[in-house]
Amino acid sequence: MDFHGELRSRFQAAVADSCSKRGCVLSLDSLNRRPTVIDADRYAALTGHRGEICDYFVFPATPEILAVAVEMKAGGVDARHAVRQLAAGARVTETMTQGRNVASFYPLLLSQAVGHPSEVKLLGKSKVQFRGRNYPVIRKRCGVKLSAVMPELAAS
Repeated sequence: MDFHGELRSRFQAAVADSCSKRGCVLSLDSLNRRPTVIDADRYAALTGHRGEICDYFVFPATPEILAVAVEMKAGGVDARHAVRQLAAGARVTETMTQGRNVASFYPLLLSQAVGHPSEVKLLGKSKVQFRGRNYPVIRKRCGVKLSAVMPELAAS
């Protein structure tokens, strides 16, 4: 069974058709093949995960394993809280992909509002660790296409 089949089988009750919360959407429309999307709240209920967690895990359907931890904010952004949620998402992603090579990881924060300048500055410096490597938090507006965030998908 391939990686996406394994995810869908292991976390069947947490698989989602879209990536949308509180009026914020990550558009998957521009992709040729549907990614595997895991709703983090349903994942937590299914696995007994306690504590902070991001909103979604997205694994695009590509030959290499690509992983995205997605946090969505309908209003303003508390940078420290959002980064903690993405960091928790990175740890869960490590567990989900254990024993697999992950080519790229993206901690993605989507929000409606731009936010206070101090929050924007803090987010610009924020990093999330995944498998010992630090990844900058990618901040985009709600409604962005996943292919616009991930260069690997631009040709898809």
